[in-house]
Amino acid sequence: MIDNSYSIYSAFLNNVNMYPNKTILYDGKVKISFSKLLKYVDSIATYLADYGVKKGESVGIFLDNGWEYIAIIFAILKVGAVVVPINRYIKSSELSFILKDANINLLFASDELSKIVNGSIAVIKCGQVVWIGEGIRGTRFDKVLGLKNSIKETLSKADDTAVIFYTSGTTGKPKGAVLSNKNILSIVPFLKNHLKLNRKDKVLLFIPIFHSYAFCIGVIAPILNSISIAIVRSINPLENIIKELSSKKATIFLGVPEIYNALLNANPPINFSNLTRVKIAVSGGSFLSSETIYALLDKFPKATVIEGYGLAESSAIIAVNPIDAPKVGSVGKIVDLCEVKIVDKNGNFLETNKVGEIIVKGENTIKEYLNCNCNNIIDGWLYTGDLGYIDNDGYLYLKGRKDDVIISRGFNIYPKEVEDVLDRYPGVIKSAVVGIKDKSDGEVPIAFLETTDMQIDQEKLKKYADGFLASYKVPKEFIIVEKLPRTASGKIVKYKLKEIYPNS
Repeated sequence: MIDNSYSIYSAFLNNVNMYPNKTILYDGKVKISFSKLLKYVDSIATYLADYGVKKGESVGIFLDNGWEYIAIIFAILKVGAVVVPINRYIKSSELSFILKDANINLLFASDELSKIVNGSIAVIKCGQVVWIGEGIRGTRFDKVLGLKNSIKETLSKADDTAVIFYTSGTTGKPKGAVLSNKNILSIVPFLKNHLKLNRKDKVLLFIPIFHSYAFCIGVIAPILNSISIAIVRSINPLENIIKELSSKKATIFLGVPEIYNALLNANPPINFSNLTRVKIAVSGGSFLSSETIYALLDKFPKATVIEGYGLAESSAIIAVNPIDAPKVGSVGKIVDLCEVKIVDKNGNFLETNKVGEIIVKGENTIKEYLNCNCNNIIDGWLYTGDLGYIDNDGYLYLKGRKDDVIISRGFNIYPKEVEDVLDRYPGVIKSAVVGIKDKSDGEVPIAFLETTDMQIDQEKLKKYADGFLASYKVPKEFIIVEKLPRTASGKIVKYKLKEIYPNS
């Protein structure tokens, strides 16, 4: 159990005091030790306090990755305020919603995002925007860094709110998932022990920090375990990731399926040599095909490739494969921080190997959303909306989203199962399967395809799918699109596919 007087910031300070000279951040040619990071944190926190930021108030961060982002996080926590990481790909209207919903009166923003900021209510809602970059407008971040420390830490308790993550809604407005110090702190020792990490390890961070996966597992957990982070500011070109992985001698690679697949399928091919230092490649966010896993094992000869599963609401972790016994196709075993059940549509617990909705509760899981009496938290259980099952060995398998299930001729079709097959077909970048109403069958599966070849032979594709799927699961039509519609965080928006279906 975590002492209630303990906070993320106090844990950070303990690490600074133990290893002041350790280089904790690598950002391009910039190297930042724990003691130097603390100096930056103190200056930013002094500015926040001088401006009048109080304990429990929300401060927004609207930036790309960089050491500045990490310093700002700990400065906000030092004054007892709440960090609100904001998706840098959203538009002005979405930014306005978050600024209002979280009652953000001070925002750290990038010059590159000034049009979005100035097009939002930030100009009237936020008394202050601190700009980071090469511009000359307003309050400049480099001036803030020149302030001398004049404040002490505002003591926070484990139960106090530390972070609010806004989930990207595929059907409506985003919701603010409220996470306490305790929620996030709970994953720190777990990850160190589960992944067998030590202070000689180094994490490569290219996933945007605004994402809970990067924030919790790529930033907070490494720093509070005194593990260095190598920051990749841009993944364009993709080869930057591999170059940084090699030059920074990183041992832990945190990725998502889209990036892994893009790296493996890059044209011209990417040189994966000199990556023998990588010992663990973690994938989260969505499903990683077995073909991709085996291809990665070939490229990272000394690494273990493991999948995990988590949500912003669970401090980014619910299940993860053991590094000594991963099961390809599963997202691993339930972590000992939480309890998971599989339930039917009436909320009744299901036995092993039965597909149902995944529900979770535990010390890493939220108890509420901000300003929202949501109906997916019942008796402490978070109803995730994800479908899956647990096998006899305790491994969790995902089957897609509850709202995506297609019922055709009385049979349940899980789109993810069909998509996994289609995504393996040469030329298919990503597929999305939706149910379209049909007079005879109730619904029929229709596949939308993002491809490298707009002229894919659909009859051959259908025959291929028929070799892996029951006939009622094979899509009745294949519709090729230039791009699948996605949210700002990359999730496919399936209701928009239904809207553009030619016969809808």
